[in-house]
Amino acid sequence: MLWVAGLVVLVGASCPIAPSSGRVCNGHGRCTILSECECDAISSGFDCSQMLCPRGLAWAGDAIGVDQIHVPVECSNRGTCDRAHGKCVCDVGFTGIACDKLVACFSECSHSGTCVTMMEYAENNSPYGYTYTNVWDSTMIRGCVCDAGATEADCSKQACPMGDDPMTTGQMNEKQLLRCTGTGTFQLQFKGKTTRLIPSTASVSDLMSSILALGATGALSITFSTGNQVCLASGQNIVSIEFISNFGPQPPYIAQMVNSQGVLQLTGGTVTIATAGGTLGVYSSVAGTKEYVPCSNRGYCSSMTGVCSCYLYPMPGFRSSNGYGAVGIRGDCGAPDNTNYYGGPIKGCPGYLPCSGHGVCSGSPAFACRCAAGWTSGDCSLRTCPKGYSWFNLPASSNIAHQMLQQCSNAGTCDPTTGECTCFPPFMGPACEFRKPKISTNFRQHIVKCPIVSERVCSGHGVCLTLSELAMATTIDGVSAGFSYGATPNNPLTWDALKIKGCKCDPGFFGYDCNFRKCPTGDDPSTMGQMNAVQQITCRATGGVFQLGFRGEYSDYLPFDSDADDVQDALLNLPTIHGIDVQFTQLGACINGNTMTITFTQDFGNLPLLQFVGSSLSLVVPSTVSTLVRGTKEDAVCSNHGTCDTTTGICSCGLGYTSSDGNGKPGTRQDCGYVKPFH
Repeated sequence: MLWVAGLVVLVGASCPIAPSSGRVCNGHGRCTILSECECDAISSGFDCSQMLCPRGLAWAGDAIGVDQIHVPVECSNRGTCDRAHGKCVCDVGFTGIACDKLVACFSECSHSGTCVTMMEYAENNSPYGYTYTNVWDSTMIRGCVCDAGATEADCSKQACPMGDDPMTTGQMNEKQLLRCTGTGTFQLQFKGKTTRLIPSTASVSDLMSSILALGATGALSITFSTGNQVCLASGQNIVSIEFISNFGPQPPYIAQMVNSQGVLQLTGGTVTIATAGGTLGVYSSVAGTKEYVPCSNRGYCSSMTGVCSCYLYPMPGFRSSNGYGAVGIRGDCGAPDNTNYYGGPIKGCPGYLPCSGHGVCSGSPAFACRCAAGWTSGDCSLRTCPKGYSWFNLPASSNIAHQMLQQCSNAGTCDPTTGECTCFPPFMGPACEFRKPKISTNFRQHIVKCPIVSERVCSGHGVCLTLSELAMATTIDGVSAGFSYGATPNNPLTWDALKIKGCKCDPGFFGYDCNFRKCPTGDDPSTMGQMNAVQQITCRATGGVFQLGFRGEYSDYLPFDSDADDVQDALLNLPTIHGIDVQFTQLGACINGNTMTITFTQDFGNLPLLQFVGSSLSLVVPSTVSTLVRGTKEDAVCSNHGTCDTTTGICSCGLGYTSSDGNGKPGTRQDCGYVKPFH
């Protein structure tokens, strides 16, 4: 046995042995009768020394079909695989064992919230029971669900008390109606939260207790139209549930009469709920029309403290309210100080200068500001930030999300003094989302930008494209695959077609960031009896010119009577062909139905057909291209007997192997395809 520092050793006809451990195939494979390693499921390489990394759905990459781009790949195409340990080293902004999670829970939600996936967010918080399970990003994109009192995408700011604008009148509280006619138990769901079991005999106080335990409704007023239990077989009892502290439109209560195991809990009847003006018998529900805004639109909200500073101009200003225009302890600025100390009731719009000079005052009786574009708040003193479609939000219906416009796309924080977004990595752009740049190479305008290595986009060895562009740029054997991504308008499954970007590498380079160089490929010298690919072209013409193509590259025009040497030279000038032999049955390419036999001597495997472009020929019969011999030689990296150094694109051959000519002899392919004579 030979030991060479840093090399895997081949002795006689044995498989490679790792010098560090003395184990055949590095202990990660078995030695076949061909003296080659057959690696286990977690390793690769001719000596099984290259550990495979976890796979996840690709954030970007080549398409494999129409609207199919998020397919399983190592490190989800957002990280580099550490081959020595089989672990992904993720780009900034991505995490998970396969780099398949977006780091969207910025600053760990400031320790004031919970980091959840889109699927979990919908499951636990959707007020309408919508789910988000069948879209590629359902478990990959995550965000913060803030604790009570916290707000912003990273839960870093304090929420101020919400309230009704006291100067707008004639508005109503939300009132929803419920009728139950069965016996047994049922549950109510509100904002994704579900009550405990409510018995059909529940009283007003029982029902109130069950609903308030959810902690999401605010104070309620509940009344029965008749009787003292919630469910009556006659259906005469109409339950009114009025929201008396949370104003504005409210999501509907959703009745659940079947438990999580699918067992019917309520029998002999049903639970019906009416909302937004719907009726039950002679009773009508009421849609909430009051405002429900920070500081009741009559004060400045300090996001540092969560405290409202009520406007004092025009005098006498505003105070904390009880929610109904009178002074109270809500802290919401919802009570106008209608005393006579400063001359009586409110008579103008907020601001030392009405609407801070950035809006128009409605006048009496509301004295509300209508802010100019780019300005917001009750006195129009704060800047708005750009909006974009949210990266993290509740679905608008099952499996449809990312269609809600939010400041900074819910992927950054807004500075209300400048109107600018501070985006969390890897998000970019004015609104922390995609905006088509004036110059296509300005990668900084995109939310999820292309990988940057040494300050060069795609390592300087590729172009940065959107998913839509990547799909169109996908080729098979050098020819356009004809794929698309996001071509169907409003397809919720391809919402990211113009929002995520990835690299399309130049020839000779590969990897999600185009930072790896390809190594030579070749025939495995341990396998015998294999054949080069042979193709035939039959052509009959009396004049004109033609072209030949292979893997997307085309020759110059050739005269119809070109000889075999002319055709061979034209094909060898193609960068996709590396060795070829051409034979004719006649003297000219298209003379008397000549058959051109083309043997590929340096390109291995089952090759695609040559393309024959004869539209400029005077054709007697149509030309044909066919495979005479299917290529069966391997076209393996380093001929399956070396390790590719992806930093240089050079094969490090196993002991006993060196560069070949592709046909079992020494040569210059640098492919490890020649077996050195054993001495």
